[in-house]
Amino acid sequence: TFAAGEMDGVHFIAMEFVPGHTLRHVVVERGPLAVGDAARVFADVADGLAHIHERSIVHRDVKPGNVMVRPDGRAVLLDLGLAYLPGEVLPADPAIVGGRGYTVGTMDYLAPEQARNASAVGPAADLYSLGCALVFALTGSVPFPAATTLEKVRRHRTDPPPALAGAPAEVTKLVHRLLAKSP
Repeated sequence: TFAAGEMDGVHFIAMEFVPGHTLRHVVVERGPLAVGDAARVFADVADGLAHIHERSIVHRDVKPGNVMVRPDGRAVLLDLGLAYLPGEVLPADPAIVGGRGYTVGTMDYLAPEQARNASAVGPAADLYSLGCALVFALTGSVPFPAATTLEKVRRHRTDPPPALAGAPAEVTKLVHRLLAKSP
């Protein structure tokens, strides 16, 4: 963010323009990423998460649509619109930032604990979402597909991570660690 403020009664945020395509677009248009390409992209995303986590910020919406892959193959984590600083004073309306009974985030990438209470999550929720996004990048599918929101939440809470055909054992081990059901 370069600047934020109000001008003539209009609030604004000026941000860097990041050229490229979202990771979701890249995978949908070109197919799943090779392991090496995914490793480069997700190393950048993990660095971005480390940066915000060091500042006690939880992104709460890590997903392929919020990762911009630049023309040089590097990646940038976008959209902190649902970001949360644990302990911050919450608005009276829990629908704005979440709370018990209000889900905030994207269901296909949502950590089990975030589905229970989106205002009581930490960095582990972002790492779970990172694992879900990595599965999508490597397979072209979300890890726990389902027709309804409730079924997606149930699968995130109970189902083991999907098999990653052709992925090295180290990648599979990493994905299983990221998709741990308990933070």
